[in-house]
Amino acid sequence: MKIERGAEKRKRAMGKIGPNGLHLPLDLSLSSPLPVCVCLNSAGFLPLSVIAAYVLNQLTSLNVNTKRDSSGSLGSESRMPSHSQSEDPLRYLPFTSQIDLNFWHKLSTKKLNELKLSEEPVKFRAEYDINHNIPRAIASIGYNALREENYPQLSLRGVLFNKNSIESFKRCDKNNLVKEAVIKMVEAIISGEALRHPSEHLCPIILLSFADLKKFDYVYWCAFPALGLPPQVKFTQVDPLRLINDDDFNEDKMNRIAGISEGKMFVLLDRITLEELPLEEVRRKCSTHVYVVFADPSGDANFPGWPLRGLILTIAYHMPEIANSEHTGVYTVISLRGSRIHNYNKSRIFRVRLQKVSLDSEFMSLSKFVGWEENQQGENKPRRLNLSSSMDPKMLAESAVDLNLKLMRWRLAPDINLECVSKTKCLLLGSVTPEYKKETSEAIKQLEDLIEDHDAIFLLLDTREARWLPTLFGAAKKKIVINAALGFDTFLVMRHGVGGSNELGCYFCNDVVAPTNSTRDRSLDQQCTVSRPGISQMAAGFATELMVSLLSHPKRNDAPAESPVEQIGDPEGCATDLVGTALNNSSVLGPVPHQIRYFLSRYHFMTPNSTAFYMCTACSPKVVSEYMSSGFDFIFKALTEENFLEKFTGLADMHAITKDIDIIALGDSDNESSMSNGSLLG
Repeated sequence: MKIERGAEKRKRAMGKIGPNGLHLPLDLSLSSPLPVCVCLNSAGFLPLSVIAAYVLNQLTSLNVNTKRDSSGSLGSESRMPSHSQSEDPLRYLPFTSQIDLNFWHKLSTKKLNELKLSEEPVKFRAEYDINHNIPRAIASIGYNALREENYPQLSLRGVLFNKNSIESFKRCDKNNLVKEAVIKMVEAIISGEALRHPSEHLCPIILLSFADLKKFDYVYWCAFPALGLPPQVKFTQVDPLRLINDDDFNEDKMNRIAGISEGKMFVLLDRITLEELPLEEVRRKCSTHVYVVFADPSGDANFPGWPLRGLILTIAYHMPEIANSEHTGVYTVISLRGSRIHNYNKSRIFRVRLQKVSLDSEFMSLSKFVGWEENQQGENKPRRLNLSSSMDPKMLAESAVDLNLKLMRWRLAPDINLECVSKTKCLLLGSVTPEYKKETSEAIKQLEDLIEDHDAIFLLLDTREARWLPTLFGAAKKKIVINAALGFDTFLVMRHGVGGSNELGCYFCNDVVAPTNSTRDRSLDQQCTVSRPGISQMAAGFATELMVSLLSHPKRNDAPAESPVEQIGDPEGCATDLVGTALNNSSVLGPVPHQIRYFLSRYHFMTPNSTAFYMCTACSPKVVSEYMSSGFDFIFKALTEENFLEKFTGLADMHAITKDIDIIALGDSDNESSMSNGSLLG
């Protein structure tokens, strides 16, 4: 058997000369084609047995088992197609979906505000890339997937089916969804619309989902619908994928191909001139006259990506009638991979043999409809994603606040005790407080338990009398109580004292009467808190900051009040210090005032202090002691018996003493009598 002598360049590429003159390859990787054996002995002949043994050895080393499913896609154990005399069926690497977490947030918003109860299909876009270093083909569904314009060129047209319940998700006919998508694709192929707009029709995607907006729990299943060919139809791979090199195209030609094809999913090129042709030319051009170029998302060295599947079916339907007996044509396919900066150095080239198909009703009845994606466990089931920890608005708000607080410790307030602040349990009593309709004793017990279970109590109530019971509970349980009261253009924010060294008073310590029904015999505008728009936000901010400053103070709730020599908004020192403490007792956030009073009409602040009143109806030792001993009975009397608190605290006696004091007032009659007596004033 005589074999031609190879060129020196090919010798260097193949390996070294063996002892019998046989050219032995040095590197036989799985992606290498069968090496060419060259005889260099003097006679120019090599025994047939030597050649046969060598070829058999190479065929054995290259024949690796490949696992495939019936749809024409590859399973997880895929390697390289066997190279033998028979041609392998054309196989494709399926897409793997990758959904951005922000997409679910966008879908949740759209479901809540737009879709509501509608289960109508929604258009979206998935995109893919050809410049990656992983073997999988990734179809990404990002934050902007639901936009209807300005989508990437390498994108898949998708339809989203979002169900209202998990039961509706389960009942949905998944096979029918894929079948309908494939039928639409086939209709576009037959009409020629797929040739004019291939990226719109040849590689669809379906996303079936159920979004539990309450729990931020998402169940979803992606499908990339495709047609499984009938058994009698064969699309085969004539040779394996291999890297494009100078033997195929030099650098200049490759640059031209890349420049024409960049950013396009499918391109048809003239084989001689390398000019781009309309895809409709496949109806007229023979397979030997064109190159088929496609943007390949596959990173596998041996198999093309999923987008080629729809294009191959389109070409097989529209290609010219073949004169040969098998009615087949062999097309050269360029799989464009990599990036321009690297001259698309990962691109591959291979040939496929296509058999002309009819796509008639008989053909479709024998075909399969495939495309549903496997889950992470390799099962043909949907996937589940729970984002409650990352998408819950409460947790998002907590995360943002936590970041803001921790940045304070870098430079601005390195000594602030953030753990103390974050662990403080706050109770807000105001317009959002539940209205208790049970018996009075049960309602009072529930309020008492709430105050017992929290560290800081905010009194954000409309009337004075509504503040009395929480003030009493807070004083008895030594809780931080922050009080906020609004006027039309004024507000008061104060902290209640808890006895001890600071001797600070509560909201009722300046009163000499017990709280009564302040809304009785009042018009509507007097019954409601009518205030200027900015007052409530300002008061809320000061109330929060007052609590944080108090928590940051070494003495916490026993922190002494500010003793201003000259206060902001009070340059003349009009706000009198009644307690007398120095500024060196401040917390890490500054002095902690007792009260903050603001007058919006004058843009004027005051931070006065007031001492605890021993006859106070809410926090005096006598009242607190009686509550601790008598409990509900004492509270019930205070709520039902008129003047009970005034009599109990001694305010009634004080009123009586005041009435007995003779106050000499100078009236008009006194003036006249004095003048008639000849007396002159001052």
